[in-house]
Amino acid sequence: SNRSFQANYSQNTYTVSVSNSPSSGGTATGGGNYAHGSQATITASPSTGYAFVNWTEGGSVVSTNASYTFTVNSNRSFQANYSQNTYTVSVSNSPSSGGTATGGGT
Repeated sequence: SNRSFQANYSQNTYTVSVSNSPSSGGTATGGGNYAHGSQATITASPSTGYAFVNWTEGGSVVSTNASYTFTVNSNRSFQANYSQNTYTVSVSNSPSSGGTATGGGT
């Protein structure tokens, strides 16, 4: 007797993970499950008082842009890195003979 067979295939899916360093430095979005060969965009949004530095994967810098688009062909794990903003405070007294002003710094 004749038999017919059907092969069923499913497309591979991969996980893209995103994290923040430090965790209070901002919000990273774009993580999730993606089909093989699809485009993923991850985006880092720094919190107030922080600046975005770069995206790293396994300790290596992959992008210095806050928004990074790539083709998904494996599981990926990215870290958004931020630096805390620093400000310089200068103090002076007027008139200069009026006393001493202190407390300036970074």
